[in-house]
Amino acid sequence: MRDTLFAGTIFVCSFLLFLIQPLAGKALLPVFGGSAAVWSACLLFFQVLLLVGYAWSHLLQRLSRRWQPVLQGALALAALLWRNPRDLAWSLTGPATVPALTGPDLPDRPVLAILLRLSVTIGLPYLVLSTTSPLLQAWLSQGGGRFPYRLYALSNIASLGSLLVFPVLLEPRFGLASLLGIWADGHLLATLLLLGCAALSWRAAGQAPPPLPPPVLETAAGDSAGPHPPLTGGGSGWRTTTLWFLGSTAGSLLLLAFTNHICRDLASIPFLWVLPLALYLLTFVLVFAEPPWYRPDATALGVLLLGAAQSLPWLGGERAYASLAVPLNLATFFVMAWFLHGEVSRRRPPAAGLTGFYLVLSVGGAVGGALVNFAAPVVFSDYWELPLAEAATALAALRVLWADPHSGWRPRSGGRAALLPFSLATVILVFALVPPFLPYGELWMRTRNFYGVIRVNATADRVILVDGRVQHGNRPRDPGRSQGPTAYFGPGSAIDSVLQALAPRGPLHVGLVGLGVGTIAAYARSGDRFTFFELNPAVVEAAQRFFFYLASAPATIDIQVGDGRKRLEALPDQQFDLLVLDAFSSDSIPTHLLTVEAFRLYRRHLRPDGVLVVHISNSHLDLAPLMTGLAAAEGWRLTLTDSPALADLCMRSCYAVFQSPGHLLALPRHERATFQEVDPLASGSRRLLWTDDASDMLSLLR
Repeated sequence: MRDTLFAGTIFVCSFLLFLIQPLAGKALLPVFGGSAAVWSACLLFFQVLLLVGYAWSHLLQRLSRRWQPVLQGALALAALLWRNPRDLAWSLTGPATVPALTGPDLPDRPVLAILLRLSVTIGLPYLVLSTTSPLLQAWLSQGGGRFPYRLYALSNIASLGSLLVFPVLLEPRFGLASLLGIWADGHLLATLLLLGCAALSWRAAGQAPPPLPPPVLETAAGDSAGPHPPLTGGGSGWRTTTLWFLGSTAGSLLLLAFTNHICRDLASIPFLWVLPLALYLLTFVLVFAEPPWYRPDATALGVLLLGAAQSLPWLGGERAYASLAVPLNLATFFVMAWFLHGEVSRRRPPAAGLTGFYLVLSVGGAVGGALVNFAAPVVFSDYWELPLAEAATALAALRVLWADPHSGWRPRSGGRAALLPFSLATVILVFALVPPFLPYGELWMRTRNFYGVIRVNATADRVILVDGRVQHGNRPRDPGRSQGPTAYFGPGSAIDSVLQALAPRGPLHVGLVGLGVGTIAAYARSGDRFTFFELNPAVVEAAQRFFFYLASAPATIDIQVGDGRKRLEALPDQQFDLLVLDAFSSDSIPTHLLTVEAFRLYRRHLRPDGVLVVHISNSHLDLAPLMTGLAAAEGWRLTLTDSPALADLCMRSCYAVFQSPGHLLALPRHERATFQEVDPLASGSRRLLWTDDASDMLSLLR
């Protein structure tokens, strides 16, 4: 009865512990501009709270067994009364809690603002949930329970289950507010179960202590079998503790770095968050199972094989298609985390030292998150933490292969087997350490912030702005050459066509969500007014320092720094003649800008005869079905365009043009450009609709 109650409580608390993570991240994503770094900051918060929870559990073990359940029960009741759980959605997405730190809607210190907002909304409930697994395992061990590490595996199974259930079953069926309400009800259940466990432990503490379990139970069942015995039971000296810490830190750093790598080129959405996190938890399930599912030599070789493939730009890097790169990156991360956590598990202590063991693991996890969120943006001007962490893991894997006396890959006199792991490790090291020193033509600017990496490069004939891996604008290098429209806005593009059709109206009011280098200002005329909304301050700096479109435009230019949707929500109706949506970071899609609620906002800011144009060029996603669904939902007339590069410095561009049915423009068309009129309501047309509560990205993959 007691073991079942403890196991059930651990399961429920662990399930809720990880269910709130994508929920909170999804709630905060539009508040902070849809940046992939939002999820990294959220993970840092959860890792720090997990550390505090494990520290609390560890400190409680120093108290008498009678006081431990009393204090834990009081903390659980305080968390239940922390705030009205039904207000969670508003608390996470509503006005800034501390305006001095966050500003009106664009924080000066976004990571700190996210940590603060999460702290005052779910901080104490999350803390209590994080203490449950290690504390109940300790209480069960003190009461004569067997195999406490199996409960650690159980907690990771529950956490893994919540991450899999969320995108598959919960998110498609429930809105964000409903899901937060479900989580609040689950928190109430978890509190009642925890109080029951505390009551049983308090009563058991007053009874005679149970007999100690046989010594063999201090290690995993079957540990003595096989060629790779665990290193369990050797104490927790400083060398062993250091290895715990380094393995946990590296695993956490790889989790955040790989997640950032994937989300930067697709979208920052919960599904792409939970996949790496689920694999991360699965590695703990495997290595702490009884017996462990881990073979050092095979896993280390897998690290080198997959790491070498992933490090190649054509397979796992910037030149690969998403359909290949995403699975390969996920597989590489999984094997690397499996290896790191497997080596940690082999050195785990007996049950009496498990709270200290968990505390060290949580310290490493928090340090890894802090390195990605705080240290890396200061030390690196690009995302170098991922290749460097991969290189370090590859060296550790090579050492395990060469040091293991049972490994067939050890250097031996006359043997060549050791050359394979050495060659694979060399490939990883070369692609990790060489690219930071390769020239990008003439590098005029490279800066990294919360919203991404911005580079300005100069070649023999042009100056280019690159956001992530995608070119977001250019100009002729010679300032004396014509500063006409280039890139995606050149002759024959939808922008060129729409502005020609609008020209007879006289002075125009044009709104643009996304600045780039300000290329569209090349179309400006005297009397026009162009209002740009740009999320990333570094983009504004680059456009004004290195490109001349804004400075040379005869129109009135207004640049508003902040998330375009949030800015538009705060403004009165603008009566735009034309509103252009071109707010992508690298190839990543800001989903909150492409929902039906966002399109209603855009329509409110347009004149009745105004035009909405959305840039949908993308390497990985086919956005046409989404555009069709939005047009059908809101009664727009839709034209999809595809224009080749028709002039120097121009690129192929794809746009969706939305017009009101009663105010249609006759759009001039270049003979080499394709303008397709789409009936959004036609039977058989492929339609997809996103809302603020749900967005299906996978259906759009090419």
